[in-house]
Amino acid sequence: MQERIDHNKTWVITCSLKANDKNGAPYRKLKLQDLETKNSIKVNIFSLENFSKSDFRLGNQIRITDSQSFNKRFDNYIVNKFTVEKLGKLGLNEREIEASFSELKDYIDKINDMKLKEFIASLLAEYSEKFRKSPGGLSRHHCYVGGLLTHTLECLRYAETLAPHLRNIDDDMDSIYAACILHDFGKVLEYEIDVESGETITDSNFYKKWITHSQWGYTQCMAAGFDKVAKMIATHHSRLEWGAVLDLDKERHKDKEELEPIYYLMYHIDDLSAKFGKTTVLDL
Repeated sequence: MQERIDHNKTWVITCSLKANDKNGAPYRKLKLQDLETKNSIKVNIFSLENFSKSDFRLGNQIRITDSQSFNKRFDNYIVNKFTVEKLGKLGLNEREIEASFSELKDYIDKINDMKLKEFIASLLAEYSEKFRKSPGGLSRHHCYVGGLLTHTLECLRYAETLAPHLRNIDDDMDSIYAACILHDFGKVLEYEIDVESGETITDSNFYKKWITHSQWGYTQCMAAGFDKVAKMIATHHSRLEWGAVLDLDKERHKDKEELEPIYYLMYHIDDLSAKFGKTTVLDL
């Protein structure tokens, strides 16, 4: 069955993935949503020479000008050409970044331990520009310019709301706030964002020295003498296979004692933000 996509429609790119065919040749897999009806279709693009990186940006509004066949089995179209009518966002704009960064500094001011406050301030000063614009992840959450800053603020807000009402949590909001700020801070070195395509990529140089951003954060805090904050960072991915430096599941390590409740808090706060926060530019 041969069909052509309606060339009069405007589509929004809601998913954009790199792929390789069985011969190893690169192509693009897109999911497009009809701007009016909200119905979606899947598209494969093999003629990559007809496009620039920015053409495949998430959130782009496009109009298809050359489409080939309809694969009924896989519900896929093949598209050879389209025009971009409106570019999608890369993430937070400068005004939004400044407002978020100002709120972050307000949380730092709530930390009473001057040594800890100065330690965090020094890291922010050293990596200020990267931290402001860094994405929060590769694909699972906060994958856009300013995503790390947004994720950090969400964690701080959750902590401020939840921690005072939880049983068996030490009265140590300084360490909790610090862990919220620093648990993913290593991502400023681990990730980069392509300002044409909007895609997050990993910096290969990071892995020549470090294993994960969690290990980076844990090491920085331990070296500065903030053992509790370091341990909260070490456990925030919960499982070793998920990137944790220290596993929260005592059943997997029967020779170890169960950790104090506060070390479970960062994992749950981080997980809430990752699952319910603004994942992509389409959520902004």
